[in-house]
Parts: sequence; C-alpha cells; structure tokens
Amino acid sequence: MKKRNFILSTIFNAVLIVTELWGLSISLFNWYPGNAFPMPSAADNFRFYTFDSNVLLLVTSVLYLVVSVISYRKKKEIPGWVMIFKFVATVSVLTTFLVVVTMLLPASGIGMISWPYFLFAHVIDPVLALVSFAFFEVTPIIKKRKCFYVVSPLAVYTAVVSPLASLKIVKDPYEEIGLLDVTASPAIDIVWKWCAIFFGTLLVGFLVLLLQNLMGKIEAKADEKAKADQPSAYTEDRGPEATPTQEIAADDVVVIEDEEGAEETEEEQEIKEEEEAKKTNPTGYMNRPRVYHIAKQAITGKWQVRLATGQKAIKLFDTQELAINYAKSLVRTQGGSIRVHSLKGKMRKE
Repeated sequence: MKKRNFILSTIFNAVLIVTELWGLSISLFNWYPGNAFPMPSAADNFRFYTFDSNVLLLVTSVLYLVVSVISYRKKKEIPGWVMIFKFVATVSVLTTFLVVVTMLLPASGIGMISWPYFLFAHVIDPVLALVSFAFFEVTPIIKKRKCFYVVSPLAVYTAVVSPLASLKIVKDPYEEIGLLDVTASPAIDIVWKWCAIFFGTLLVGFLVLLLQNLMGKIEAKADEKAKADQPSAYTEDRGPEATPTQEIAADDVVVIEDEEGAEETEEEQEIKEEEEAKKTNPTGYMNRPRVYHIAKQAITGKWQVRLATGQKAIKLFDTQELAINYAKSLVRTQGGSIRVHSLKGKMRKE
C-alpha cells in the first residue's frame, strides 16, 4: 500500500470507528439529550438492519485498521479476506442508505436522517466507508466475481428477522412499509420489495468493486510510469576485475543501424564472441563494450532492453522512446552501443 493511501485510509477508518461507537452507543443506551426519536431497548436494536450493518462496519473498520498498520510496517500486502470483509461491510451500510432514501424517507419523513444517530448511521458513515474503500483501499484488487458476497449479511438478516416478525415474536422494524411481516400486506408487495433490495445490493456491490478496481489500475499505471521516468540504478556486473567506465555524454551514445535481416546474424556473432572471450579471459571478459538491443515483444507488446546474450529482458517499457532513453543511461555509465529493432526485425537508426 502506498504511503498516501495508508495515511488517508487510516484517518477514514479512525473517524468511522469513533462515529460508529458514538452513534451505536446513542442507540443502545438512549442517552443523547433532546432526542426526538425514542430509541428501542438495547436488545431490540438488533432487529434493525441499520444497526446490524453499522456494527459490521465498526468491526471491519477496527480489523482493517489493525491489519493495515501491521502490513504497512512489514511491507506486505493486506490479506484478501480482510479486503472482502471491508467490501461487504461497506456495501451493507450503502444498502441501508439506499433503503432509507428510496423507502423510509417517503414513509417516515426527514426524521430518518436527523441528528445525531440517524444522520451518521444512514448517511455520513456509509459515505465515509465508500470513499475510504473505493479511493484509498485499492490494493489488493478484489475480483468482480466476488461481488456476490455482499448479499450474505442481508440474507442472514432476512432469514432470522423475517420469520420472527411474521410470527409476531418481534415487531416488524419496518412496519411503515410492511417489509418483514409477510402477513401485514399482500405477498406480492413483500416479494418485489425484497427482490429490489437484493438486486439493488448486488448492483451496488458490482459498481463499488468496479470503482475500486478502476482506481487500483490507475494507481498501478501511475506507479509504473513514475518508475520508468526515474533514472535507473541498474549496474551491470562486469566481473571481479571490472573497472569503472568513464561517463559518456548523451550525444556520444552510439545507436547502430544494421541492414534488414541482419538481426539474427548479429546476435549469433555476439554470442560467439562472448563464448570466445570467456575462454581467453574468464575473469575480465565482461570489460568489453556491450551492445544493448531494443525490440518489441510480440506477446506483451512491451519494448524490451536486453543483451543479445541475455535470455531475459533487463527492463520492459510501454514505449520505444522510454526504452531508448533507458538504454542510453546504461551506455553512458557502462559503455557500449545500442541497436534498435523495427517491428519487422530490422535495425534502425534513432
């Protein structure tokens, strides 16, 4: 995790923890003075999905904060299961927010977003959770197929509370819209509302994951570009008898142009010369000038910088220009020349 993301996500999660503790305490103990909406008893709170989803958010915020600090100090990636828990909790409170806006506000009025508990539980904390997860908690990226996890808290809540409300063991917490007590209104009314909530939760989960994935990819590309633009610290190992090479001016870097079709012959010749040099001077053969080849990889589409005798690329770049600049930095410090391969395999002059 980048330092900026770590700091901002830490701040957001700390704020979430404080506001959740405050809001849930108000709901549990009903101690806030002048509260216009009398709160239910402590045990009665758990029949409300708002309360349950905010408890889940509190727990996952604490978990994420602790794990992110440990992971950052150890320079490790945050475990995927922690990210999934945070994702599910974020979507759960967003579901609460959407149900309040689309169903409860029309039925119960502005009191559903009144200060302090309802405002934090229904509006502020869901927004904070979304911003923190989608914009700063972007690594590791969660695969889109895992968006189905978001309906698990809603499914558990429905499976437990709906039968209790229908049997009159507990009061329907959403009696204004007849959501849980299936005996209070026509079955079709209950069905379409719950279908809307479940599909809406899935849609919200997919969109949140899409946003998080997008932000993660943007940051990855920005990091890759920043690394490519930085001067390379690469130093080629020239053996125990190697001596420092005098730095060469940029204009003196040699870029060689060969005839078309000469690529394979040139590389074969370099390999042959390398083998002969090893035999005649095993310890100092690497002191001779090197030839750095620049060509486009057919599979990845990246431009590679490598030695003809090297099996792997020294470094990959998105553009030919970046690859040439990098090769020049090697030649300026290590000596040698550059050969640039065209897309057809032809060497070309820069």
